[in-house]
Amino acid sequence: MSVFVDEFEQKFENSISELSEVKTILLAVSGGSDSMAMLSSCINLIENPLYSEKYKNLKLKVVTINHRIRCEEESFGDCLFVKNFCDLHNIPCFIENAVRF
Repeated sequence: MSVFVDEFEQKFENSISELSEVKTILLAVSGGSDSMAMLSSCINLIENPLYSEKYKNLKLKVVTINHRIRCEEESFGDCLFVKNFCDLHNIPCFIENAVRF
């Protein structure tokens, strides 16, 4: 793994350790490379055998928002990309649609 990913996972693990009451983490994921990296790192950390006992009750949930700024096919396609990724990892994913004015 890259140094960035290792550092991110360490910071994430340190943050979660401080929140002993946390049972669920809700991540906002756009489908872009940065938010997908965040989601992947969180999954890797929780599934890491070194932390499996510690995080066995911690659940991830994802929300992705169709801002409807670009064409619907492209904008909703990003949401489906996130949803499909989450489905592969058994993570609940909620798609919300922004209201257009």
